[in-house]
Amino acid sequence: MIAGMAWVIMGELELLWPWLAMAAAIPALLCAGLIFLFLPESPRYHYMRHQYAETARVIRVIALWNRKITNIEHLTSTHTIDHAEASPMSSAGVGEGLRASWNSVVKLFQPALIRTTLLNMVVWWSMNFGWYGLLLWFPTLLQKSGFSLGLYQDAFLVAASNLPGNIVSALTMDRIGRKWTLVLSMGCGGVVGLLMSLASNPTHVVVLICLFNAVSIGGWNAIDCLSPESFPTELRASAMGMLASFGRIGSLTAQLVNGALIGISVPLLLTCTSGAMFAGCIGAMLLPRETANTRLQDTVP
Repeated sequence: MIAGMAWVIMGELELLWPWLAMAAAIPALLCAGLIFLFLPESPRYHYMRHQYAETARVIRVIALWNRKITNIEHLTSTHTIDHAEASPMSSAGVGEGLRASWNSVVKLFQPALIRTTLLNMVVWWSMNFGWYGLLLWFPTLLQKSGFSLGLYQDAFLVAASNLPGNIVSALTMDRIGRKWTLVLSMGCGGVVGLLMSLASNPTHVVVLICLFNAVSIGGWNAIDCLSPESFPTELRASAMGMLASFGRIGSLTAQLVNGALIGISVPLLLTCTSGAMFAGCIGAMLLPRETANTRLQDTVP
């Protein structure tokens, strides 16, 4: 949507970027309003605060939307949870909060979780290196291939290729699982990257860039579900913060590597991108468990 707005507002109407920023804010504000009005708080949030009637109400709504039958008559105030979900920063000073956060990160490398943590780090680094490394450089790649409809048209074309990837991944994640959706997405992204390094026809290059984006977005959808579900509740936020930070290191590394390679050899740049995607594919394949349709852990085993 943003790419389409940029095409119309800055490309066709030749207006300045503040107009694009204001236009882009409209759907964001609309979504914020819809979320505030219609998206319920999670049942766990209410349960942890002993709001059992509200917990039951939200579960019934979720079950109704998913056409499921659920029995929650047993949900009473006698139920307890082993740990508090309050943020350490809210119940203690800054020093204690930082110490608690550091302890959470340390727990991610305990024997029970270290394999999951390290493999997720590999996948996040690889995905960020491969996807951001290619997509941020695609205008330059198109220019070097001799194909360009225009800056905004090119951006819209590649952004629009997200749609089929989103649809396919939404259909597969609960059928073949998050793990194998991620494996297939990153593996296909690696193959497309290799094909791109061999392509010489400008039309083939732009088609392959769009295909790369389409298959890679499925990987993003899968990893955004798989990674948080791979960690117990008490460490989930810390794990996702660490993985996202490690992924940013991958995207920054990609800019440095690709910036050096773009003037030397475009096929070599694409081969590096492909290699990163294959590395992430292998890392995803080695993850210890599938999380779709499984009971999630609350504490470290």
